[in-house]
Amino acid sequence: KLDKEMLSKIVDKSGGSFRDAIKILEQTSVNKNIFGEEDFDVDGFLGLVGKRDMTVALNHILELEEKGVSMRSFQEAILARLHDILLLRLSVKTAEDVDDLKELESVEGIKSLISLFSESARQISFSPIPSLPIELVVVEWCGEGKEVSGAVPF
Repeated sequence: KLDKEMLSKIVDKSGGSFRDAIKILEQTSVNKNIFGEEDFDVDGFLGLVGKRDMTVALNHILELEEKGVSMRSFQEAILARLHDILLLRLSVKTAEDVDDLKELESVEGIKSLISLFSESARQISFSPIPSLPIELVVVEWCGEGKEVSGAVPF
């Protein structure tokens, strides 16, 4: 049985999507603490993306998905962190150390990533595989100008 506060959190987290609300409701039956601290390392993930380490970044997403982490929450955390990094790089915001993210020094690069992740955020609700839009960003960003090794032609 769910209380009003839990139902309110489900509505907020689903972003108004009935399908997402059903998924979240199903998750609450398995994991009662789905609204607690999410178990992902956004800086670590963005460091991998910044280094264009496609394989490890994709494996990171796969591990999060296997843990049952909400891809929507992960996406929101990525965008919030990129926003913070952009403001830091533009010297609008200070007093935070982002030395671990030296790979994301270029303001243009950060803007490009924000654009890619923003577009993928719009696609998450409609994707049959919630991680797919994020994975496609990783492939596009990390695979720029590279042939993907081990690719199988169709």
